Amino acid sequence: MLFKMAFRNVLRNKRRSLLTAVGIIIAVMLIVFAQGFVTGMVDNMIENTSRVKSGHIRIVTPEYLRREKLSPLEEALYITPELEEVIEQTPEMTAYTYRIPFGVLLSKGENSKPAFGNAIDVEREKGFIDFSSEDYLVEGSYLKPGDEAILLGAGLAEELEFSIGDSLVIITSTAYGSPSGMNLTVKGIVQTGHAGVDDNAFYIPLAAAQQLLDLDGRAAEALVLLESRDDAEDVASRWQRELGEKSGLKIIPWQQDELLGMMQVVFRVYWVIYFIILLIASATIINTMLMAVFERIKEIGIMKAMGMRGNRILWLLTAEASMIGLLGAAIGAVLGVLLVLLVGEINFSALSGQNLGSIYFDPVIKLNLTAGAAIGCFLFGWLVATLTALYPARQGTKVRPAEALRRV
Repeated sequence: MLFKMAFRNVLRNKRRSLLTAVGIIIAVMLIVFAQGFVTGMVDNMIENTSRVKSGHIRIVTPEYLRREKLSPLEEALYITPELEEVIEQTPEMTAYTYRIPFGVLLSKGENSKPAFGNAIDVEREKGFIDFSSEDYLVEGSYLKPGDEAILLGAGLAEELEFSIGDSLVIITSTAYGSPSGMNLTVKGIVQTGHAGVDDNAFYIPLAAAQQLLDLDGRAAEALVLLESRDDAEDVASRWQRELGEKSGLKIIPWQQDELLGMMQVVFRVYWVIYFIILLIASATIINTMLMAVFERIKEIGIMKAMGMRGNRILWLLTAEASMIGLLGAAIGAVLGVLLVLLVGEINFSALSGQNLGSIYFDPVIKLNLTAGAAIGCFLFGWLVATLTALYPARQGTKVRPAEALRRV
């Protein structure tokens, strides 16, 4: 009976119901859009950092991990058939590669500069960053596994005035401290869009680096990408049991990576922003519901004068608010989803080429909204609208009928 009466009251005053619903619609729509943006931002940073730096799973020796900042290449892992078999037989795996990061002095004539080298498994690296594609290759051509050649970051090539076909000398030490050098030909110039990488990094084939660093059959780390990064901890735990104990390797899911762990702290800033949006949206809903109920003090007085009990009036007003909240939250959620689909992505091109430290960021952020998140935003809007009506409705039921009837 109360719900039937509440439904009639909602339809009876269409203007008031519509204004209340509009406030809820706008608030929920903004919440849904903010959810899609924040999730897209987080995904963007994790995926780009995983591809450039850490993978979803990283495999190293414990001693290399412990002294990583000193680049202890003598602790590099051995690339064994057993290791590759475990990785390749994992159905969740989509790509893997081997890398050797190392520091060198680059020289061309009188020009020289300290730089950061990356030895890459030329073919497997395409599953992480495809430097052979037009998205990255600015000039020249990609490497082949047996090349004694080099890909230079665009900023590094510009600073040292390197061109395609130039020869350069890299000077470094082997994994065991002996001096070493190699003459390489500039085969390509690449640009990742991250200034810290493009101004300091270069890439050479893994075989050339193994020769240069005296690491035959070894690599500093193996990186793995999974179909879903959420599986990383389970897969890493399984590999640690199957492989780590026998081989003495350390299997690290991205959630335990030091860099991505620091990024989790950064992500909290975005969730603070999202929480502020939630508060603003909640305030909008609360303010709308308060006005809607307090406008009806005179009507409440009439119902009390006719003998309706306070608790029944309370539930009547709450039911009306819940109906309006249900409608507004549903429409707001649908419009929010449509807005996310319509916008699709946001391009922060002004950040392209900026040095963001250890965080790797693609300026094109694809909005990402799951069905669960959209439903959660809808339920949030509905719940806030319903609960918000309880306070003013409760206050309204305390008003004496004579006093309420005197209000204009």
